[in-house]
Amino acid sequence: EDSSSIRKHGWIFTCGVVLSLWALVGVLFIVRYYGESAGWGFQLQEPGFVLFMILLMFVFALNLCGLFEFGTSVIGVGSSLQSKNGLGGAFFSGVLAVLVATPCTGPFMAPALGYAL
Repeated sequence: EDSSSIRKHGWIFTCGVVLSLWALVGVLFIVRYYGESAGWGFQLQEPGFVLFMILLMFVFALNLCGLFEFGTSVIGVGSSLQSKNGLGGAFFSGVLAVLVATPCTGPFMAPALGYAL
């Protein structure tokens, strides 16, 4: 493809990343607006949430061990959005990048989010 098309796809991918991050920060601000003390990783301070995560990881482990299988149709949804041709595929590739990489950005985003909050 020509270089202008590549640049356009790059900008649309960037918009998918930025809008997804803004959505995550928007959820955080909404939680804080309603009086909850929320910050980076605030949900991990709730025993109920931690118990839910333990049970969820246990179910995932049983799935990986072959006891049962679920989730194959959900994987197809993300893949079909991301593999679209054109600008829609570029946008959803950016959204998918945020969903996949958000846990890895914690050490870098925490100081910035702490300062912003």
